[in-house]
Amino acid sequence: MTTAVNIAAGQSREQTIAALRQAMAAQSGGTATGATFGLGEALPVPVALENTLAGAVRKGAVSVIEQPGAVLAGLIAEVTKTGHVALVGLSEQGLLSVVELGGKLSNIVCVPDPGMQPLEVIGLLADGVDLVVASLARTPPPSQARPLQARLRTSGCALVFVGQQWPGAEAEISSSVAGVSGIGTGYGRIRAVDYHVSVSGTRFPRRQCRWRVGEQVEQNNVVAFPAQRRS
Repeated sequence: MTTAVNIAAGQSREQTIAALRQAMAAQSGGTATGATFGLGEALPVPVALENTLAGAVRKGAVSVIEQPGAVLAGLIAEVTKTGHVALVGLSEQGLLSVVELGGKLSNIVCVPDPGMQPLEVIGLLADGVDLVVASLARTPPPSQARPLQARLRTSGCALVFVGQQWPGAEAEISSSVAGVSGIGTGYGRIRAVDYHVSVSGTRFPRRQCRWRVGEQVEQNNVVAFPAQRRS
């Protein structure tokens, strides 16, 4: 199971800090640090996406992903196999996909509602995990983003910001459903989903690929979807 942290309305800063540290210590077996990977090191990604997403999520840096979905679940799953992840402002409903892709829920801290100071919560979590995945109500202005980015560099934690832009993000990841496999005309079940995955960044040119999640099936059983359909 994941470790959940509930930040109550009116909770003091000291209480919030204590709750987050307790959650991280419980997650990592009594220590409040989860620095499994070295500073600047690229975090692991699904094997099938290595050529496309290599270097897209680095320790100490910020990346943006267009929306929650299979690609994000794959990133979380790979990191939790050996490291620790914190989810901020995200529900736990998508964690089934993380498990299906081989992730470890015991290495995840969930903060569904970070309260009135979400950037401070992210900064505190960054001291104890390898990756923070955050979805906030708005994009922070550069004056607030810069101090957090400095803290990420110091702690060696990566941040993936979901659904919005981030000032100075190193990479932007997007995906869309390209097709489903295993269904026939009016019958059958979905056995696999194909995604079109692309990434652009400040350190590398735009890259893209087609990624299949699920069983391998014959190509004539693939039903293609228009590119605008999102995962």
